Amino acid sequence: MYELNAYCGQQSSIIITKPNTLVEASCNLTMAEYDLITLAINKLYLQKSDSNQVIISVREFATANRVSSTYAYRVLKDCAESLPNKKLAVTLYKDLSAENTDELLVVRPNHSKYKTIATECHWVQNATYVEQTGFITLYFSDLVRHIISNTGKAYTKYDYLKTIDFKGCSTKRLYELVLKWKDIGKTPTMTIYEWKEYLGYIDSYPEVSEFRRRVLDYGLKQINAQGDFEVTLDPTRLGRSFTHFSMIIKKLKSIKLNHTSKDNSNNSVKLLSPKQADMFANLLANDSGFGSKFARSGEAMASFMSRISQDLQRDLGKIGEYMPYLVRAGFEKTY
Repeated sequence: MYELNAYCGQQSSIIITKPNTLVEASCNLTMAEYDLITLAINKLYLQKSDSNQVIISVREFATANRVSSTYAYRVLKDCAESLPNKKLAVTLYKDLSAENTDELLVVRPNHSKYKTIATECHWVQNATYVEQTGFITLYFSDLVRHIISNTGKAYTKYDYLKTIDFKGCSTKRLYELVLKWKDIGKTPTMTIYEWKEYLGYIDSYPEVSEFRRRVLDYGLKQINAQGDFEVTLDPTRLGRSFTHFSMIIKKLKSIKLNHTSKDNSNNSVKLLSPKQADMFANLLANDSGFGSKFARSGEAMASFMSRISQDLQRDLGKIGEYMPYLVRAGFEKTY
C-alpha cells in the first residue's frame, strides 16, 4: 500500500513523474494550487490504482515545500475551496483505425490515421479539507485520472525540490517545459496567444513586450540562475511586432535524479518551527563569523535575519550549510 505521508521524510529529493499531456496543458492556477496539484498527480501515479482519490497532509505539503505548518494549513484550506472551480485544457487523440474510435488516447498514435481532440475539464471533482486532522482529499476528475493512468512512458521526470524556490507558477511551468524538451534543445514555436493561454494570462498583459518581460524573461532568468540550463527566447517577428516565441535550451550539466528517500547526512535534522527559526536567526545574524560568510553586501540586519529564518524553516540543505554555526549557537541535530 502506498504510504500516506509520502513526503514527510527528510528527503534529499522528491522525484515527480508528470504526464506530458499535463505538462503541456493550459491552465490558470496559483503557485500554491499548482504545487498541491503536482504533488497529488505524482502520488496518484505512484499509487497505480483506479481510484481518483488522493490525500495530502499538512505535514507532507509543509515538508515538500520547506514551509511552516501554519502556512501549509492555510494553503490546503484555501485550495479546498478554490480548486473545484479550476479547469485545464488538454490535447488528446482518437485512433481512427481502431474499432472503438470513441476512446480518447493520451499518447498520439504512431501512424497518421488519428484525430486531434482539444478538450477542457476540471482538475478535480471535489476537494475536502478536515481542519481537525490536517488532511486535504482531492478527487481528480475522470479525465485527469484517465490521463495519469494511461500516460505510459510519455511523462516528464524531475526533482520537485529544484522548483520550490521559484517565484511564480509560470516559472515552474516553464521549467517543466524545458525539462520535457531538453533533449531536443528547443520547444515548439507558439504564438503569443498560445503562450498566454498555456500560462493562464489570456486576459493580462495586452502588450507583448510586457508579457515577455514580466512572465517569460522573468521565469527564464530564475531557471538559468540554477545553472542546469541556459534557456533563451527565440522570437519570430511579423513586420514590427513579435508574434511567436520558442525556447532554445542548452544543457549545462547532466541532471541526475536521486531516488533515495533519505538524506543520510542530515537524517536527524528537521525543519525548524517559526519560533525556533526566529530565535536561531537572531543568534546567527549576530555571529560575526557567520555574517562575514553569509551576509549579502548592503543587506540590512532585519532582512538578513528574515532570510536566515526562512532558510531554517524551508531548506534542509541550508540547515546543513549553517550547521557549524548552529551548533556553536546551541543547536542539536535532534532539536
